[in-house]
Amino acid sequence: MPLVFVHGVSVRAGESYDRQLEFRDEAFRQHVLRNPTAVVHNPYWGDLGASAAWNHASLPGERLLMLDALSNQDPVPVEQVLIAEEAAGHTRPRTVLLDVAIQDFGEAVDLLISTAVEESGIEAQELVEVATELTEYAAAEPTPDWVHEVANDYTFLERLRFESEAWAARRSRAGGGGAQQAVIERDIAAVTSVWDGLRVAIDRIRDAIANWHWGQPGRSLRRTIQPYVTNFFGDIFVYLKSRGTLAEPGAIVERIAAALREAEAAATPDDPTVVVAHSMGAAITYDVLTYFATDAYVDTFVTVGSQVSWFEEMKLFAASDPNVPNIRQSHAPRPHNVGRWLNVIDSSDYLSYAIEPIFRGVTDVTFDSGRGPLAAHTEYFKGMGFYRLLGRVVRAAHEGVLSSSD
Repeated sequence: MPLVFVHGVSVRAGESYDRQLEFRDEAFRQHVLRNPTAVVHNPYWGDLGASAAWNHASLPGERLLMLDALSNQDPVPVEQVLIAEEAAGHTRPRTVLLDVAIQDFGEAVDLLISTAVEESGIEAQELVEVATELTEYAAAEPTPDWVHEVANDYTFLERLRFESEAWAARRSRAGGGGAQQAVIERDIAAVTSVWDGLRVAIDRIRDAIANWHWGQPGRSLRRTIQPYVTNFFGDIFVYLKSRGTLAEPGAIVERIAAALREAEAAATPDDPTVVVAHSMGAAITYDVLTYFATDAYVDTFVTVGSQVSWFEEMKLFAASDPNVPNIRQSHAPRPHNVGRWLNVIDSSDYLSYAIEPIFRGVTDVTFDSGRGPLAAHTEYFKGMGFYRLLGRVVRAAHEGVLSSSD
């Protein structure tokens, strides 16, 4: 089935974007589409988002540090630092990941994988396969005793590889199935490159801790988060200002509409169209489907960490009806050109909103990443647990097992 992914705000092209796109596409193919050659459409609109006339000179703080935060370099997200701090109480540079693992083994695995997504030189397919295996191992063995037997982050990684590969081999011999085959059946060189990348990921996490300004945590947090927040709101304002009209739709609208129509043209009864839209990307896609491209049909619409319902409450969409709700109509209708609508909410994501109370014919699905508020919103698509959930709910919706009230 063709899949369209619409990204959210504060997304810009670059090496980090390319790596995340490759990883995300491969994870979609393995866990949602279950087709290694499936086409994933990625309409990019970040270049049409907010741009600062004075290159963000309005942001306070030391100029060099501010520019570092706005550069093309991709530091480890500050939320990952905060996760480690929370888990350890007082983070020790040699045992950052180990301290997290002792508190929450699954969280340590997720932290390691999400950081590795940013590393170049790792084949996306192999990374997804190793990440899936590690996630399944962590689910099967959530509190392994061996984490208390290792001395630091590097020995933790070595032991993690040994234990997870042994577990996968045992499962394979027992015929337990699962997403992966035994590691011995894989390309050893490719698998080794993934584990080398995971070691680099540990270095990035530890460097983030070492560079953390302990005496000025508020200022450090501001320098890291403020550029993201600035682009977050900037992109929203730019879209609302420039989305255009039916006669002259804006450039962002045209790109999303073209991707939706292209995917629909490739769809068949056996391979329906799936659209996954994140954050503001979900609001834009809804706006396009309900006003600018009502001829485009989406079989399954999945909104993730979205603000669609909040935008509708404020009546910001081009097709919003100011008279709803009323005594006869308690909810806004699901768009006529959307067959199924699933909305994923992370309980830790302060920017994700429930849709069932506002729209008819929608199913809210809860996902608990266990991350802090910023990471919960920005890193849905870096964790294998999310893709496994997404695959289950999409297949259940197509099979009629997961339904929403009409």
